[in-house]
Amino acid sequence: MKYERKRSVTQRQIQSALLELMEEVRFDQITINQIVNRASITRGTFYRYYDDKFQLLEIIETQTIEALISASNLNFVTVNNDFSKLVREILEEYQKQFPVLHVLLGINGDPSFEVKLERKINELCYQDIPANSIEDEMMQISMTSMWLRTLKFWVFNTDRVSSEDVEKITLKLMKIAAKEFI
Repeated sequence: MKYERKRSVTQRQIQSALLELMEEVRFDQITINQIVNRASITRGTFYRYYDDKFQLLEIIETQTIEALISASNLNFVTVNNDFSKLVREILEEYQKQFPVLHVLLGINGDPSFEVKLERKINELCYQDIPANSIEDEMMQISMTSMWLRTLKFWVFNTDRVSSEDVEKITLKLMKIAAKEFI
């Protein structure tokens, strides 16, 4: 139990070090030495947990996407059609992830992260709504993209945008999607 706690603390330290560095420089310019120095660990410790910086970034991205998705499992039926509650839950989880999202979606972040996030959310949002045509499929992708762009705007403009503003926009997008697909 004690070892697991220490292991978890060390992994968080390493992940935080990478995210801090990504606030300053692009990922491709970051070295393992910079990560271990920032985390105050040895190279051996780093390699005990991760094969390389790419695996480290992939784990951070996967954990972030899983945290966002698990907010309410993006299952619209389980909230008894209370879409406002669903949206609030999602936005609350999204807010918890702001520090990481600010880095991953930022100028020094991984451009593929946004694509991965969009695919996963699109897949989950529309898993029970088949796209019967190319037009339907494009509409689904467009709706997901608009929602993610709104949320990304929020991450980078927290001083100007409230969660209530984002909730209103999200509910409007959901109404449009409902008219198109249901």
